Amino acid sequence: MTAQPDEGLAHPPKALPCPLCSSRSTAPWAESAGSSFLRCHDCLLTFRHPSAWPSRDAELARYCLHRNEDEDPRYHSYLWRLAGPVVERLPEGSLGLDFGCGSAAVMSSLFREHGHQMREYDPFFAPAREPLAGEYDFITLCEVLEHLHSPSEELELLNGLLRPGGLIGVMTVLVDDGSDFSKWYYARDRTHVCLFHEETLKWIAGRWRWRLERIRRDVTIFRKNA
Repeated sequence: MTAQPDEGLAHPPKALPCPLCSSRSTAPWAESAGSSFLRCHDCLLTFRHPSAWPSRDAELARYCLHRNEDEDPRYHSYLWRLAGPVVERLPEGSLGLDFGCGSAAVMSSLFREHGHQMREYDPFFAPAREPLAGEYDFITLCEVLEHLHSPSEELELLNGLLRPGGLIGVMTVLVDDGSDFSKWYYARDRTHVCLFHEETLKWIAGRWRWRLERIRRDVTIFRKNA
């Protein structure tokens, strides 16, 4: 008689829940730099196996290697890829939050140059939680989404901080199923635990009833319904 896959197992292993939609419709999907990645079949989130998620100390050590300086015009140009489309869509004198601002709050200076005010929050470099009790016309997440260990909780938080009609500007490089995932630089960064597909962004828009506008491959703007 042919043995069944679960024969002899009193409690067969359960599929890991998706960090975004909590579905257990997840399965191994790819390998990269010694890490296993799973994909959720419901929202198409691709996520690193939790056993390979970095510790807080390891995350901080990696982030401290970043050289994001206010005086660097190349960094300004890079941030403007996200800031520019958001600025174009804001009314005068808007108030925003740079969520995951990093060690140098350069994004805020760009918006202030265009007549908007910004507050900053970062769990490592600006951990005071007072900004998370405010209300905002816009929120930016520049190279932040892929680092979130609990994206559902974080996005729910941001939805509550955003005023009706407000914007969330996101910069993150999307998974391209037609490329070699194992060699993709985004997957090889061990602080990148959740990787997003274009269909994942559509799922997010539907879940929080946001309007979705794709600006370019790595820039997306969500608008909360008024």
